[in-house]
Amino acid sequence: MSADELTPIDCSVQPLGMSFHPSRDIAACGLVDGTVEFHDFSSRMKKKENNHVNHHDQEEEEEEDTIISSLEIHCNELPKCIQSWTDDGTQNGTTKSITSTAKRGPSCRSVLFSNIDDPDGGQCLFTAGNGGTLTSLCTERASSSSRDHSSALLWKIENVSPSGINTLHMLSSSSSSAAPSSSILVTGDDEGIVRLWDTRLCSSSSNNTNTTINNNNNNHHSFLPKGCISSFDHHKDYISGIASDQNGTTLLTSSADCTLGIIDIRMARNNKNHPHNPNSTQSSSSSLTNGSLLVKQSDAMDDELLSILPMKNDRKVVCGTQRGVLNIWSWNTWGDISDRFPGHPHSIDALLKVDESTLLTGGSDGLIRVVQIQPDKLLGILGTHDGFPVEDLAFTAHRKYVASLSHDHYVRLWDASLLRDDDTDNDTDTDDDNDTDNNNNAIAKKSKQKQAEEDDSEDDWQDDDDSEDENDNTKDSHCNHDSSDSDSDSDSDSDDARNAKKPKRFKTENEKFFADL
Repeated sequence: MSADELTPIDCSVQPLGMSFHPSRDIAACGLVDGTVEFHDFSSRMKKKENNHVNHHDQEEEEEEDTIISSLEIHCNELPKCIQSWTDDGTQNGTTKSITSTAKRGPSCRSVLFSNIDDPDGGQCLFTAGNGGTLTSLCTERASSSSRDHSSALLWKIENVSPSGINTLHMLSSSSSSAAPSSSILVTGDDEGIVRLWDTRLCSSSSNNTNTTINNNNNNHHSFLPKGCISSFDHHKDYISGIASDQNGTTLLTSSADCTLGIIDIRMARNNKNHPHNPNSTQSSSSSLTNGSLLVKQSDAMDDELLSILPMKNDRKVVCGTQRGVLNIWSWNTWGDISDRFPGHPHSIDALLKVDESTLLTGGSDGLIRVVQIQPDKLLGILGTHDGFPVEDLAFTAHRKYVASLSHDHYVRLWDASLLRDDDTDNDTDTDDDNDTDNNNNAIAKKSKQKQAEEDDSEDDWQDDDDSEDENDNTKDSHCNHDSSDSDSDSDSDSDDARNAKKPKRFKTENEKFFADL
């Protein structure tokens, strides 16, 4: 198994995050220098679909630039603190900063289009930087070819996290809570803090479309920025992945502290006494108590969890680990894993769901594998990054292509029709197997009926034989007593006829000889 590769998207510098518009052939990339780029690759897809790509066209595509706009959103940001120690071994205040460590430059770590599961979504793009800033951009204005993108910024919240936001996630469907899930954004940072944001509240005024909120409070565990409705700090290391169930009521988090986190979204939003709820009556400096009904956490595994994905219609949760093992949890049994699938030679940094039983894994060995879960089976290799680690996987609009991200300047695109063909084949095989099983069952049933009929027939024959023996004895008795009954005469005649048919009833010469003696 190997998919055809489309000409990759060439970014200005190395991309750290990517997101694809749910209905348009547009990709947003967050770069290592803090820039956000928009790329339009529709022309390449049309040529590929029309089979007009030849060697000359491929050379033109390589020279063609897909970039349509570039915005310096996080270029002037720096991480607020670095979790480390001073040279003398003492902790420097609450930030534990150290001047001898290497300084990190600005970067845009994660980008996400709004409501990517909705074909009508993608109106705005959320971006997160390692300086702890969270922004929202208007997709139409930001992706325009105009050089002036000042009006593209909808809102900006600074100092959201002291050490930088690592991942973004948006709840996929609505629930019965006060705020619809389509407006709930989830962030995970390097300190293990998970926060829920109501995007409608992030702008201070509906009339002001360009809002910047600066949070100068250093106590990030107790102070909540505007728009944040809940905060959780049950993890002790960076958040590597965030996922949610199909109903948008349960939030799943994977962390480098080797644990899986489970958050009940409904209770998190409806708990008025929660210290991180905007309507809470408690003091904002109150510490968060992770109650058993609100937040659950798995036992510490023996390896870091680097990626997470719900499978089997939310009956299983799969996490990729540092040692190349897929850890599998059963829903509502969060203490320990229920199954594990080894086989990857290196770490599993990215997961992408194909269907409820099939997923793609991106490993640090540069291979994109197609894996089946329960029964566990490696189906093949979708593509390779020539030894560079695969950091992220995503589907393009309408799931036509699989996009992968690595440590170079490219976003590679792989034809996903191979996955759809496999799905069809699996469905066909399943139907054939079902038909075969039905036929086998029908055949077995008929065989049992036939055997039962034969057994009944043998019993009938046995009964007939027994009846004949009894009749023979009765007939002999009647003959000895010289009965004058017509029925007895008839039976005697029948008996004589039978005796005539059986030679052994006639006396042999020897019998006659011994009878005379």
